[in-house]
Amino acid sequence: MSPAPMPSRGSIGQSWWSRRFIDPMEDTADAGRLSRGRSYARGEAIHDVTVEPGTVHAEVAGSGFVPYLVSIGMRTVDEAAWDRICVDLAGRAAYRAALLSGELPPEVEEVFTAAGVELFPREYEDLDAVCTCPDEGEPCKHIAAVLYTFAHHLDDDPFLLLHWLGRGRDLLLEQIRAHSPDAAAAPAAAEPGSENTGSAEDVEDAEDARADDRGLSVRIAPVEECVAAFWTDTEPPPFPTQPGSIDPLTYVDEDAAWLPAALQPLYDRIAADSSLAGSGDPPA
Repeated sequence: MSPAPMPSRGSIGQSWWSRRFIDPMEDTADAGRLSRGRSYARGEAIHDVTVEPGTVHAEVAGSGFVPYLVSIGMRTVDEAAWDRICVDLAGRAAYRAALLSGELPPEVEEVFTAAGVELFPREYEDLDAVCTCPDEGEPCKHIAAVLYTFAHHLDDDPFLLLHWLGRGRDLLLEQIRAHSPDAAAAPAAAEPGSENTGSAEDVEDAEDARADDRGLSVRIAPVEECVAAFWTDTEPPPFPTQPGSIDPLTYVDEDAAWLPAALQPLYDRIAADSSLAGSGDPPA
């Protein structure tokens, strides 16, 4: 994992989900140990961070030559709960769009709660953390450093948290797509030897159904249906006819009826000079 550099000052974790992960730790764990853990995390003492379902592993450089090994466990989500979570996430277009763009919608926590599981640890004691250092404190600075490093990684990839809970990004998105309204409305693919081949009318009805699910009032034709019409040569629209000359004196206000008579000699002179300029003769 190679996230953006960790800030040298201030809080660690910028996204809402990263803060939601680390805040309960800071509220329930020893503040002094957490502070030393932040210093270790910022000092790039954490190496080889790996995330597996149920466990985060890392090596932390200490004062000796041999790094300390840290393992942080969290209860994974069972298959039945994952199925319910994926169905609920697939039912909301906004949730699907956020996940596909690499973000967690804030409402996702409610989806996990409705399935009877927790998306984030509620307190430090919800984790099963072990370190090979001799410090018996909970957490030791090495465990705290790994927690902060993991929170920093979450900023760039919130799917690490879901992977820790037991469902990787690819499988999660695959299940969400499978339960989405678009997948449910799609006609069944024809299999070799199957009697149902799917008529053109069935395909069009399914496309109309998907359009209705997206709140559209018209069917969007596939690109292949529009290619011929797109490249058809047509006559360009005719240019507008050139407007005739306009006599500005026609639009003089009634209160200045005297003005046309006063300006007419001037316009006559301008017209005469223009004619002479065109013929090459000097004006009178």
